[in-house]
Amino acid sequence: MQSSHQRPSLKQNLTDPNRIPYLDGWRGIAICLVLAQHFFIPIDSPLVFLGMFGVDFFFVLSGMLMSRILFEKRMNLKLFYKRRVSRIFPVFIIFVVVSYTFAYFAGKSEAKNFLYSLFFIRTYLPFDDHIWHTDLAIGHLWSLNVEEHCYVLLSFITLFSVFRNKEFLVLILFGCLSMAMK
Repeated sequence: MQSSHQRPSLKQNLTDPNRIPYLDGWRGIAICLVLAQHFFIPIDSPLVFLGMFGVDFFFVLSGMLMSRILFEKRMNLKLFYKRRVSRIFPVFIIFVVVSYTFAYFAGKSEAKNFLYSLFFIRTYLPFDDHIWHTDLAIGHLWSLNVEEHCYVLLSFITLFSVFRNKEFLVLILFGCLSMAMK
């Protein structure tokens, strides 16, 4: 019998009755589309949309999986954030610190935006020095910024018992607002 503080083995994860194994394959396909866009498809190719489709598809899958965890399984928020933070933050922090350290020693003015990147707001701030107009290899962090904000939004919705079993209405409303803002 496994104690509550032990991590399940890979075999236990693969045999979890709530796991949907074919979604791993779909996520892999989405990742391959993005990688193909970055490394093999020229920017002027008619296939340039494949990378964007891969990103959108990956976001849809991630949103569905996070929604299942929060709204169907009703995972405790403390455990939810502990799992998210332990998977994302260590590598993210190392990447940001190393990138901005090199920028600082190279004399790049980009070093002043370190905290924006560290707190997942570099996609939005500063207004005058956008994430796409930088010498640092941080442009891809926009997707992580969006994903982290979605984690916060989805978990915030779970805090209100008035939404219990009606979360889909709130999510549809946010989805419509997002499309209207675009």
